[in-house]
Order: sequence, then structure tokens, then C-alpha cells
Amino acid sequence: MDGANNRVLLYATDVQRAQQMIQSAHTDRPDTAGIEVKVIKCTYTSKDERAAVDRVVAAQLTKTLKSETYGAAPTADGTGIQVFTSAEGLKSPDLAKQVQSIAGSVPATLVLGSKGVPA
Repeated sequence: MDGANNRVLLYATDVQRAQQMIQSAHTDRPDTAGIEVKVIKCTYTSKDERAAVDRVVAAQLTKTLKSETYGAAPTADGTGIQVFTSAEGLKSPDLAKQVQSIAGSVPATLVLGSKGVPA
């Protein structure tokens, strides 16, 4: 949702198919015809990103990563995943290489994160 602009943002790997889906929805449900939907091309599917995240988190849980990490998540725009790490981890080319190797073809970006707070 892009509430500030009163529209829906739809990220899709197949823009033409997404446009057809929107048109079909507007035809089947005329009450949705006034809702603007902006289709934005993304490179990776949610399924691909989730699989990469799962692999990175598994490595984190088994403590096989070369530096401390706090978690991982898909990017909102379908361009890859983010891996949350310490300031030290951000400076580590070895961690960046290792994480990318684990993520496979899905780009992995290291970002500054923090330890979670126990509930």
C-alpha cells in the first residue's frame, strides 16, 4: 500500500501477467476499477527471497557465519535480501562473501542491525 498516494504497489517478476491480473480483477469486480495499482518490476520472487533468507538464518543458527548476524529479511522491492549484522560485520568482506555464497543467486546486502530484546 502507498497510502500517501492512495494506490496499491504490486511488485511482480512478470509485469504483463500482473497487468492482466489487475484488468481481470477490475472486470470481475467493477467496484475495484477506481483503485490505482502501480506495477513495479522486481527481479526475484518472494519464494526465492524466502529460501535465501531461510538458508542464511540456518547458517546463523548453527553459528557457521564468520561474524555475528541478527537476522535476515527479503527486501520490499524484490531486489534481494538484507542480512542484519554488527558494525564489525559490516566491515567484514569475508562475511559478505560467505553470506552471498549462502544466499545463492539472490543478492544479499549486509545492513547494520542490533540484537533483539528478550520478551
